[in-house]
Amino acid sequence: MHPMSRLVLFDIGGVLIRIRTWDRALRAGGLSAARCSDLLPRLGELEKLWMDFENGDCDWPAFQGLLQSRFQLSSEESEACAFAVLDKAFPGSAELVDELRRGGLRLGTLSNTNAFHWGHMASGSGPFRLPIDGFEFPFTSFQIRELKPGPEIYAAAEKLSGHAPSSIAFFDDRAENVRTALDRGWCAERIDPDGSRPPAQQIRSHLRRWGWIG
Repeated sequence: MHPMSRLVLFDIGGVLIRIRTWDRALRAGGLSAARCSDLLPRLGELEKLWMDFENGDCDWPAFQGLLQSRFQLSSEESEACAFAVLDKAFPGSAELVDELRRGGLRLGTLSNTNAFHWGHMASGSGPFRLPIDGFEFPFTSFQIRELKPGPEIYAAAEKLSGHAPSSIAFFDDRAENVRTALDRGWCAERIDPDGSRPPAQQIRSHLRRWGWIG
């Protein structure tokens, strides 16, 4: 690694793309109002299964099987609802990635995500498609088998990228994930997905303030 190399890591949901919470994804996935009402009291259980999936504890067929046995969701319904968690890329996300890469920064992700979503974001034609090929260090929870905000996934990112903490910038929409990064000595800021400025503009402002871009 070049001694002056700097790495910018992005969370995905809430930073590069807008995502739906599971209660909204059930509706957007086409379930009837009655079925959504039946499932909402068990939302915590469903979200726990989702986190196990994002931690790589089970693959997509096994996750679908659990949704079938526990929630009586058919494979078509579970796929539609999981797909609906993805909404659309925030304005300027792809342009930001291209701009920072051309400016000499090394880029990557540090995201709690899963193989199902990753595949769609990388190769899908939907509005949530991301320029995955622009990320030299695509760190994800399902591949590393650790979840934010636990320090293990951050330590793995340092080791696998070869970057010292002070040469890593990180942007996430959750305060607890930013806090772990700061505790490790990273440059990190929380991004507000519902702020008056799109996340891409917020990220540029922070990078300029740190002197990482002009």
